[in-house]
Amino acid sequence: GLPNGGVVCQLETPSGDFFVATTEGISIRRGLRFERVQLPAGQTSLTGPNCLAVGSGGEVYANSTGGLMVGRAGVDGRWRFAADPQSRGGGRSVYRGPDGRIWFSCGLSICRSQNRGEIGDVGDRMGLPAVIGGGS
Repeated sequence: GLPNGGVVCQLETPSGDFFVATTEGISIRRGLRFERVQLPAGQTSLTGPNCLAVGSGGEVYANSTGGLMVGRAGVDGRWRFAADPQSRGGGRSVYRGPDGRIWFSCGLSICRSQNRGEIGDVGDRMGLPAVIGGGS
């Protein structure tokens, strides 16, 4: 079934896998039932309405209060999520741009994936404040 908590977002991949994120985890539809997906420790709280996105390679990105996670289907068909080691701070949203780059909230900033998978802060050079929603 679904993890406890309210549903915050849903996502269907091009291959037909349907994910539901709640405030306490992620589940995937298997036939007529939902199965809970194992998430890394400390990264179970998803809070934003855009907390899931499909990458250009079919992977699923999830942004939680613990940081960005990347999920991939294994040879057994089971999805496994791992914390992105470059992710800094948790967030509420994630988006794949037309160029395939992943944009996501990271703490009080906005980050995006770079050419070789590195993650970089997006800020002044793109006309955004270094800290969004911060003080003066």
